[in-house]
Amino acid sequence: LASFLDGLTWPLHFYDYETHARAVPIARGHGPYIQVPVQFSLHILDRAGGLTHHEHLSHAEGEEAKLVASLAAAAGSPGSFIAWNMAFEKGRNRALGDLLPEARPFLDDISERTVDLMLPFKNSYVHPAFAGSASIKKVLPVICPHLSYSEDGVHDGAGAMAAWREMVESEDGDRGASLRKQL
Repeated sequence: LASFLDGLTWPLHFYDYETHARAVPIARGHGPYIQVPVQFSLHILDRAGGLTHHEHLSHAEGEEAKLVASLAAAAGSPGSFIAWNMAFEKGRNRALGDLLPEARPFLDDISERTVDLMLPFKNSYVHPAFAGSASIKKVLPVICPHLSYSEDGVHDGAGAMAAWREMVESEDGDRGASLRKQL
């Protein structure tokens, strides 16, 4: 863990995308089953311990430019970007760059600075309670029990995908608002 931490550059940007994919895409440039980000969460930790949170939740399909602009405004500082299972986030950066060529340099820069927080737990740090898994749902409750996943509301990628689609298609304002809050 120490060698992993020594390789990071401050401030640290912890980011995660939630995506949506359709068999029959309805937004320009989308293809069948391509997971396009509709939400991001970004926590920025500075060297002094200050933590800021930024997020974006799209209101409809095809709003990738708004999502990327929001991410660029929030992530304006240098430093490492950290993701759990970085291949997914880097793949989404590539997909966004394909849809938005003008944003490709920014997205490529994020990908180049992204490191995988899962790797130390997959390769070096094991605990019997991980049950042989490096999933964040197994690791987090052991390392940070006060941050464990709740079974209430939206708590995984598949659930987020379903909740987002229901939110944007809902004609029930209260239900849409409830889903937006959960997401």
